[in-house]
Amino acid sequence: MVVPHYLELSGDAHTRGRTHGGELREQVVACVEFYRSILGLEEDELRRRAALFERLIEAYSPSQAEEIRGIATGAGLPTAHLFAINARSELVPFSAGECTVLCSPQEGLLAQTWDWCKQLEELVTVLAITREDGHRMLTVTEPGIVGKIGLSSAGVGVCLNFLSVPRSIDGVPIHSLLREVLEAASLPGACSRLRQAGPGRGGNVMMLEASGEAFNFEFAGDHVDERPLPEPACHTNHCLYRNVPAGELEANSRARIARAGALLSRSDSPGIGELKDILSDREDEEAPICAPYHPLFGLELGTLCTVVMDLPGREIHFRSGSDPGAAFQVYGLPQQY
Repeated sequence: MVVPHYLELSGDAHTRGRTHGGELREQVVACVEFYRSILGLEEDELRRRAALFERLIEAYSPSQAEEIRGIATGAGLPTAHLFAINARSELVPFSAGECTVLCSPQEGLLAQTWDWCKQLEELVTVLAITREDGHRMLTVTEPGIVGKIGLSSAGVGVCLNFLSVPRSIDGVPIHSLLREVLEAASLPGACSRLRQAGPGRGGNVMMLEASGEAFNFEFAGDHVDERPLPEPACHTNHCLYRNVPAGELEANSRARIARAGALLSRSDSPGIGELKDILSDREDEEAPICAPYHPLFGLELGTLCTVVMDLPGREIHFRSGSDPGAAFQVYGLPQQY
């Protein structure tokens, strides 16, 4: 079992970033090189595209932009390379997401498989972040990227599905939105920040507050759709709120949501064990929820990790890799400094 890199960050934005880049320099460099290899962009074009996303992130969240610059400083890398990987979902030229997200509002549980490239399994990182005002965040992400799946001391959790939509995506990067959810003091505040970002990306963002209030946002290029989630719910990698073609992985996505939905419906308020079982399911060999690594787009794709978040307990249950029988580790929020 691969144990993820764990790092506690505190101080102002630039200090947090510099610590991130310095302590995880080897991993950040590996992550940057991986994405440069699959993006296939010449250096001048990479820098041009990264400059656009730097301006967008700076306008949306100046502290995030400063933290990303700090990561570049700490890792000794060009700033453009760090803004590029923080916009990697907007830059990757193909659709390869197979994540399955589950929500059990009454139990305060939010969970998902994170499916992506096998090479990244050993780079998965848990960041435990403490702001200067005492607000704390715990996020499962990639080295150099400021946020992804996670929860906060405000009791707000967030998950992500990649959505393949036929569009030009040139808005605030989806990973910036995920970090802003973790920065928010409440679920209504998180929803407000997502609305302020506007359209311009492909992704489904599911959020839950420890109180049981849940919201889902689908970003499909020029369109943004949002819905409350009063009951147990699941999402995969196609749009549920409008008819948008999801590409060659649509059949897989629809099969997984049908299977996950059927399993989820067996209980009015599924608990941690039930969510773990659903996310370990391989009943459908053609479209397993917990996916073994398999070749696609010239890469080895499968379940990098499984995450179950207990919002009332402020804990993340984490399982590395695609073995449904592997053990979970538990991470709690960092102590206040």
